[in-house]
Amino acid sequence: MPAIQDEPNIGIEATLLEGHSDPYGVLRCLDASIMSYDDAGSAEIGNLTGWLGRGVGSLDPEEVWDAADSISAHAEALGAAARQILAASDRLDDVLLVDRITLEERYRGQKLMGRILDELAHVLQLHEDTLLVLTLPEPLSLDGGGRLDDGPERNAGLDKLQTACRRAGMEPWNDGPVWWRSDTVKQTGPLG
Repeated sequence: MPAIQDEPNIGIEATLLEGHSDPYGVLRCLDASIMSYDDAGSAEIGNLTGWLGRGVGSLDPEEVWDAADSISAHAEALGAAARQILAASDRLDDVLLVDRITLEERYRGQKLMGRILDELAHVLQLHEDTLLVLTLPEPLSLDGGGRLDDGPERNAGLDKLQTACRRAGMEPWNDGPVWWRSDTVKQTGPLG
């Protein structure tokens, strides 16, 4: 399928769910449809899943980590990084742990990740200056079979995802596998 020619007009339709949320009431499960709008109408072009913690800046950062740990191993890795960042900053209120972003093939490589995250923050009424966003890029097989085995195909996919993260204003946390962005923290200087 050919790549899109013009920059798409995208939007987000987000739902916060009770299922797969943590038992502590700190993180809510998030499911968002990524939409493309044009003269012909609208179409779903992808999906974003993850967890949202509102007002977590006032909590002990350990509570965010415990909540994430109770959800899954993937969420725990994001929660561990969030715990460290939240402990080092008194300016953050909300945390968005992005589990997955999937896009139709023709929309991949179009530098949409930053726009998607910005639109999601807008739809959820999150303030970018107090929002911490984290993700753990992991290439998945196109046939829906899950994580790719270690090797050249996985390495190439991971490189593409990390490039997308970088273009979205993200960077690796402590040179590890978790990537993060927070406009406030980056504007006010390094943590710790």
